[in-house]
Amino acid sequence: MVIFRKAKSGVILLFSCAKKVFNAILSAIKATGLAIKCFFTLHKKTDALPDFDSSKEKFDAFLPDSGGLDVNFGFVNKTPTLDLSIIIASYNAENYIKECLDSVLSQATQYKLEVVLVNDGSTDRTKEIVSGYSDERIRYYEQKNAGQSAARNFAIRNSRGSYIMILDSDDLLCPGSIEHLMNLAVKTQSDIVEGGISRFYQTFEFQPQKKLRIKTLCGKKKTNYILKSFGYSWAKVYKRELWNQVRYPVGYIFEDVISKFVLRRIANSVTLTNQEVYAYRWNPASTSHGGNQKKKLDSLLVFPRIVTICDQNRVPKDKLFYLLSLNHIGLLNYITTRFLDDQMRRVCFVVMRQQLLAVQPQKQYGLPFWFALLNRAILTGNYDAWELIAGTIQKYHLLKKYREIN
Repeated sequence: MVIFRKAKSGVILLFSCAKKVFNAILSAIKATGLAIKCFFTLHKKTDALPDFDSSKEKFDAFLPDSGGLDVNFGFVNKTPTLDLSIIIASYNAENYIKECLDSVLSQATQYKLEVVLVNDGSTDRTKEIVSGYSDERIRYYEQKNAGQSAARNFAIRNSRGSYIMILDSDDLLCPGSIEHLMNLAVKTQSDIVEGGISRFYQTFEFQPQKKLRIKTLCGKKKTNYILKSFGYSWAKVYKRELWNQVRYPVGYIFEDVISKFVLRRIANSVTLTNQEVYAYRWNPASTSHGGNQKKKLDSLLVFPRIVTICDQNRVPKDKLFYLLSLNHIGLLNYITTRFLDDQMRRVCFVVMRQQLLAVQPQKQYGLPFWFALLNRAILTGNYDAWELIAGTIQKYHLLKKYREIN
């Protein structure tokens, strides 16, 4: 009987291994077929694109650039007097702001903190709800509606903490997140400490991590982490000094990309923990998930501002910078322009091609295969190849295989 059970287990294991090998072979064949198709598309003749001047004129008429850069650097309170400042920009968040604040104020922590909440011209009951709190840790401000970036910038400038955390008004902090992140910040002295994210729709239930994994990255390891990471600003604590010459570009969505392009680049080290610290509310009505489709074209408008902020902070125009730029221009813009008709999308392609040409490095780097295909499609002005290559990369998540930079 024992021999039979062992034989049965062996057969099951053998079939399992064979299945994995078979699936791996199928995936390799499929990837090879996709690569060949994309490669040959690069060599096909395509319709001529409109020239840049006329394209820029059409694009500007379709979506005028009303944004800009915040030049008010530094801090009103230059010497920190608290451990942590939690930055909340709120606009018409009456349905969520109480739950958000409660998730912060209920935290058990030894660290002295403040909540710097800026009401960005709300027309709902936000002010009334916040006024109902008597907690001295809340510092409440109001401004005329100027957008999330302007509200965050004002809050950062008026903060008093040695560390800064960004929290959206419809999201939550997980129990114990402040203590966990700040303990790691003090222990490792990292410039950024980043935790895990839990996504929820209506109700949130926190599940503590059974086995913690914590690692501190610097040098090449930090570089590889930046390339594969998401661009959001939240779920982190930042050393105050990182914001000395950094502010969010005002008037755009996708402003969070400064976290990836700038803040993580100028940080000496980053500590990562797999403990969930941030609860992100899935809101289908938000701009990034639906809502104002046209506003998504801010992905094209914000990039030149990001380049300027990189220059102000002496972020090197190296291989990582170019790969991040290629990812933003070639893939993010592919997603955000999909609602446009073919003619207008070609106009956007001409505009974004010019953006990539503007950040071309003097030194030619050897790019990973799919990045190289994407790069060539854009630089040669091959719209059809870009459509196919970017769509293939996005559909099959092909860049996940190229996380390492040599």
